[in-house]
Amino acid sequence: MHHLIDQSRTGRKAVEKPTAAWMVAMTAVLLAACGDSGTTPEPPDPPVPTGISVSPPSVAFTHLTETATFTATIADQYGAAYPGTPSWSGSDPSVFEINAGGVATAVGNGQGIVTASFQELSATASVTVQQTPSELRLAGGSDQRARAGRALPEPVVVRLVDAGGSPVEGATVRFTPGEGHGTAEPAAAESDSAGLARTAWTLGPTAGPQSLAASVEGGPSVQVGAVALTPEEAVAVVEQAGGWDQRASAGRALPEPV
Repeated sequence: MHHLIDQSRTGRKAVEKPTAAWMVAMTAVLLAACGDSGTTPEPPDPPVPTGISVSPPSVAFTHLTETATFTATIADQYGAAYPGTPSWSGSDPSVFEINAGGVATAVGNGQGIVTASFQELSATASVTVQQTPSELRLAGGSDQRARAGRALPEPVVVRLVDAGGSPVEGATVRFTPGEGHGTAEPAAAESDSAGLARTAWTLGPTAGPQSLAASVEGGPSVQVGAVALTPEEAVAVVEQAGGWDQRASAGRALPEPV
């Protein structure tokens, strides 16, 4: 049992009791001193970026204006994710464009490389753009009439587009009249930069509705109609063409063609 000593009677200084906090602190010191080696282990090196990868590793676009999002993962020396925002760049802006968020947009047919960079690190992915014909549209020359066995007055024109509605250039379009429905010249034509392909259609010898198919091998097709007229019907069409009963001053041209 501890006894308090009255300093005023003995002339000695009173002895203070140890506090609970001090005892806890001393216990921690003793336990640390009794460790394996008596020394504090070195802290690990702070994380630094050591690697970067891009996903997906490749993208194939089938129509212009199509988009895809790339993502970049940065890792430290311990294999853990490292925080950071990469910069993005593309090798050929005529093939695709890429924004700061890693979104690539198809611009033209071809191949290119997308690169993600962070500090001294970089990684790449491949991009291919190859338009796939999706639809053939009538662009002109449908529903014409001409005498049987004669050529239509205007060419038949079709437009080839991809899934995004952009014209497809350089595809072969074949023109095939129905049985007995005449000939097309040329029988095949390449689409131009506007996606257009055209042919001159000479109708078959039999009067009545006739048809011609425009098609891309393994792709879309469209039917074109025309009417072959009898000689009498053809004359009536000429008579009704227009330009009759016009008036103009002497020596002046009529306002509309005959």
